[in-house]
Amino acid sequence: MKIKDIQLTNWMFSVWPIFLLVSQKALLPVQVVAFLLSRKDKILFYFMLFFITSGGFLALLWINDSLRNEFGFIHFLGFALFVISAILIGHSYRTNFSFDLKWITIFNFVSISLAIVFYVFNLDFSFFRGLNFIRGTDGAIHRVFIETTPLIVLNDYRLFKKNYLNVVLFALTFFYVFVLCKSFFIIIFFVWRLWMDHRLLIMKRIWYFLPLILLGVFFIGLELISFVIRADLALSIIFKFNQLMSIFGLISSDYFFFGRGFGFVMDEFVTDFSQPYQIEMQLPMLFLQFGLIGFLMFGIFILLIFYFSGVKRPLASTMMYFSVGFVNPWLFLPIWFLTCCYFFKKVDDQDRANL
Repeated sequence: MKIKDIQLTNWMFSVWPIFLLVSQKALLPVQVVAFLLSRKDKILFYFMLFFITSGGFLALLWINDSLRNEFGFIHFLGFALFVISAILIGHSYRTNFSFDLKWITIFNFVSISLAIVFYVFNLDFSFFRGLNFIRGTDGAIHRVFIETTPLIVLNDYRLFKKNYLNVVLFALTFFYVFVLCKSFFIIIFFVWRLWMDHRLLIMKRIWYFLPLILLGVFFIGLELISFVIRADLALSIIFKFNQLMSIFGLISSDYFFFGRGFGFVMDEFVTDFSQPYQIEMQLPMLFLQFGLIGFLMFGIFILLIFYFSGVKRPLASTMMYFSVGFVNPWLFLPIWFLTCCYFFKKVDDQDRANL
């Protein structure tokens, strides 16, 4: 990769330290400039997809009278920015896959290292965004979550020529996933990605990897036990179940096709007062807000981006993308979409030689 060939691509979305100060979508102007300066591969298609998608949801915004809702415009604006982000990420994947993944790995290395340093020294970053220390009633830090956590499952552990750096990166990532973050959702995709990338090596040298596998099983078992004895586990499950049942209860023929509008809120389930229209059951909630027509349009849009960007296994990537809608309100996060784009493909040896 020559310096003159380097473009501003969507690896910038993984620069977590920047997110201490600004949101992911604040980088959109830079990404738009990079898009316009990049190789014009299917660029006309992306413009057409943007205008068709924007037109369809603008019509939905008018049909379901979303602007009468006090949160209607801000919800629609956040969705529109995500649509732009998804198109930029899709184009970046098509034209700069290996280069993007290289920088995602490098900045993940930086992000994880900083998170561990902050955790070890118990530094208070609560006044910044993008870093979440979850503390117990004893005041101790029980979990650490950085905004770009989903991207760590994409790390390329053969990137560095000095192998000890690859070992250090893996060790830090392993520690963050199993000891600090402790998100079962992230653990599942972390292990899955490792298996996809290294299954032949693991099967060939099973005894070499057995201690690491046993250590992973130990941490997973420990986490399962902690989940079982957690006092708030039952409350969390009941809360999500009640969200789902309440959403089903509000589905009616009057709103079935076009929904109740952008920004529709269920007051009893609000956990984030800055975005009260997003709850943990975000995917069922979107069906309530968008209606059947909007819901299908959104699903088709995601599938088309994956398909025309050349994403490996576009249907599986689409299912992975929507799976988070039953766990966390991440569906409009560029970071999550970026993770789903890159999950099923890795850098091959020829690409690595060109980096």
